[in-house]
Amino acid sequence: MRGIIAALQRCRTLRQVQQVHALVLTSSPIPLEDHASALAHLLLSSTSLLIAQPQPGTSTTTVIAYSLSLFHLAADPGIFLWNTIIRALTVSCLPRDAVSYFCRSHRAGVGPDSFTFAFSLKAAALLVDARLGEQVHAQVVKVAFESHAFVVSSLMRLYTKVGRMPFARKLFDGMPVRNEVGWCVMIAGYIEEGNVVEARSLFDRMPRRTAAAPWNALIEGYVRHGLPDEALKLFSSMVAATNAGTPPDRITILAALSACGQLGALELGRWLHSYAYKNAMFSNLSIRTALIDMYSKCGCTELAMQVFSGIEVRDKLSWTAIICGMAFDGHGEKALKLFSDMEESGTLPDDIAFIAVLSACSHAGLVNEGSKLFEIMIKKYGLTPKMEHYGCMVDILGRAGQLAEAYRFIMSMPVAANGTIWSALLGACRTHGDDGEIAKIATQNLVQAEPSRGDRYVLLSNVFAAKERWQDVERVRDLMKEVRKHKKWGCSFMQ
Repeated sequence: MRGIIAALQRCRTLRQVQQVHALVLTSSPIPLEDHASALAHLLLSSTSLLIAQPQPGTSTTTVIAYSLSLFHLAADPGIFLWNTIIRALTVSCLPRDAVSYFCRSHRAGVGPDSFTFAFSLKAAALLVDARLGEQVHAQVVKVAFESHAFVVSSLMRLYTKVGRMPFARKLFDGMPVRNEVGWCVMIAGYIEEGNVVEARSLFDRMPRRTAAAPWNALIEGYVRHGLPDEALKLFSSMVAATNAGTPPDRITILAALSACGQLGALELGRWLHSYAYKNAMFSNLSIRTALIDMYSKCGCTELAMQVFSGIEVRDKLSWTAIICGMAFDGHGEKALKLFSDMEESGTLPDDIAFIAVLSACSHAGLVNEGSKLFEIMIKKYGLTPKMEHYGCMVDILGRAGQLAEAYRFIMSMPVAANGTIWSALLGACRTHGDDGEIAKIATQNLVQAEPSRGDRYVLLSNVFAAKERWQDVERVRDLMKEVRKHKKWGCSFMQ
């Protein structure tokens, strides 16, 4: 058996695991039924590693199918095998199947342990199924596992995912000894809820921070909620605390680079670039993609291009980042060329890549190119346009002064245009000094689409004022007063 274990430890692909399996079946003098459970145990451990750390060219679906066949080799699987298959299904984003096997283990009379509950609760969280989570929680209480920190942290994570922070907080406050995982779960939960203040309060109350996770949760939260200054202040504190054993990791650097991009903090961005290089992170594709994004947003497209050119194997995200960067910085022709290179490389563009290249066409005044790309997106790649794509096309036509074409395009849309679409058309009318029928129609539809937004009335008023249509300006002001009056009445009614 030792030889089998050693061979499996060296396996890096499913084919290698299968070869070891075949060798055991054909050369072992012991009948299969005598060691089926042990063999399933060993093989499942190897396939679980392949699922958790997928290798290029290995299909997760194939590995899962093979893992299930191994599981069913065992006539009477113990808790380890049940846990292994439940975890494998959860990690493979098959949470319903994971829950199904959890229920089957219960029916088989196999007593759960802390790992069983943790994996099953993770599956319930992936499903965002509060009812299922409560049922598992009931089982936790029934078999007296509610004092296990690992299980409690999993329960807290579930409740944060399903939007029940008070439940999570009650569990957290009731923990006799709060581990760092529990603190991180609560901080991340408050971030997800949008309560950055409470997240920071918990962070400051942590007795110790021996890992990067709590720092990362809060830094990412600040970035996500539009507080890049706070994110970088906290990052600086983390760097200062590095001697205490909390050096920034890959996730920290990604969040900090995003904050630099939002602020245009080029010097700190370059320092992060250097840090990533010195700490063996620069080879990571997500780091390079984040650097491309940061340099582009800081206006340094040459540096962004240098990073991109150094990537040997480019994925969809890296291509999209450089196309977005060129579009963002007004290099329409370069963005188009890169998009063409992306297609030639065999990388399929997604909806975000098309938003970027259509935006580039808009800013560069490339009407024909934009129209062709919109058609290619639908006919060649089978992508369904989103409102952002329609908005780009209206902007392309509107910037070029083709107001009638822009209006016809809106009317041909299979979905109702939103306020952003009508605002783009109205803005184009204002830019080109058109106050005719199209501006009137755009105005009416804009106000109907978003009657409570005051800025829409301001835009409308400016269009009329530019043409000295003072009676219409007064009419718009009266409408704004009416909207304010109704909003106030609505508030008093609620009181």
